[in-house]
Amino acid sequence: GVDGEFIAEPYIYSQLSVVELTPGSTQTVSVSLYGGQSYDLEDFSWSITDPTLASISYSRNNCIVTASRTGSTQITAAHPKSAYPYTFILFIYTDELTESYLSTSANVITINKADTQTRSVSVEVENPRGLIRQSGFSWEVIAAGNSGPCVSLASNGETALVTPLAQGTAIVRATYEDCQYPLDMLVRVTSTVQNVYIIPSTTTLVVTGSAAPHSVYADITGYSGFVNPDAFVWTVPDDASAYLDYEAVGNTFSVTGKINGSVKITVSHELSEYSRSVLIVLREQAGSAIDASMYITTSSNYVQTKAGAETTQIAVTLVGGSPGDEQNLIWKIDNGSDNNICKIETPNGRIAARSAGRYTNGNLYITPRNIGTATVTVSHPKILAETEIIIKVYSAYAQLEEPAYIVSDSNLIRMLNGTTREVTVTLSGNTITGDENGVA
Repeated sequence: GVDGEFIAEPYIYSQLSVVELTPGSTQTVSVSLYGGQSYDLEDFSWSITDPTLASISYSRNNCIVTASRTGSTQITAAHPKSAYPYTFILFIYTDELTESYLSTSANVITINKADTQTRSVSVEVENPRGLIRQSGFSWEVIAAGNSGPCVSLASNGETALVTPLAQGTAIVRATYEDCQYPLDMLVRVTSTVQNVYIIPSTTTLVVTGSAAPHSVYADITGYSGFVNPDAFVWTVPDDASAYLDYEAVGNTFSVTGKINGSVKITVSHELSEYSRSVLIVLREQAGSAIDASMYITTSSNYVQTKAGAETTQIAVTLVGGSPGDEQNLIWKIDNGSDNNICKIETPNGRIAARSAGRYTNGNLYITPRNIGTATVTVSHPKILAETEIIIKVYSAYAQLEEPAYIVSDSNLIRMLNGTTREVTVTLSGNTITGDENGVA
């Protein structure tokens, strides 16, 4: 297979455009998603314009249509990856079909700008009412969203010349004065060349350090003509700016790292139907370096309270570091911020359970609810050790005593091999003389 990701616009297609039934009869219609994967089949949705004429029951890309009474309506299949839905016309009749409708030999038209300048399309009126009037036809181009049309039309009766303008997809719609429903044809404009692929200079770019930029380059293989370097398109995930600064110019993508991590980018080109992916691995970045001058202190690392008691505030202080480092405090809560033991929140009410959430404020608010124990951990990417705050909630009728706890002038010690340093700890709280002998 091709080592790349399909990037052309997916679209819905089917072998049928008209469904004919009699009252009480049933037929299954199916659609496919060009450019989709097998798991995309789960995301199809179906609808019917007039449910009094027929009922539908669908699963994935298949729909069972059961006719109820005579008439005509439309059945539509849609998919979130397709800019345009696909519409069937449903006719229900008892004797024979007499209603006029439009048909065509192909309802999906692909135009390659590299091969042709125009494409002729035509429609035919089925079951016409007398002579067909060429002046009764009309044509229009429908483009999805706010994008301009990728084709232009020059029509003459039942025939139109389609001229490609840019890569993309559009609907060319034909109507006839005696037909109740228009006929939509999907037009794809591409400039891809068969067996042409993108070749990146590397598929894994390792960026070590934040001092100098690193670059990856893209090229085209399998094509002997001119390759426009400005037609390369680099796609970067939304969260990439947290990890790196980048500049994309033509076929070159330059990266300067900020923090450790990895980012996956893709590069595409109008000549290739497939994109290529590049994994950027960031190591030893300045933003993730351990800073020995930084540490975290709290007003208390042990909280005991009673169910239903008032909210307790714990102050968390980030000492040292550079301006802006306080933005990257990371909170983790073992039972979630709104658990059945206590409610834990910052002033803005945002805090994450079991995952890193970054906050600018170091205050923690604890509202006890039920008996139990919860643990809050606060850390920082530049600090080697994390700090724990243990919350113990007792019965509403408990008589609380001040606990005994150990404090130290430093909870992180850095030493050279072979040196000696004295560390002092203090036993505080509910203690009596001699309890310090039990410190080990």
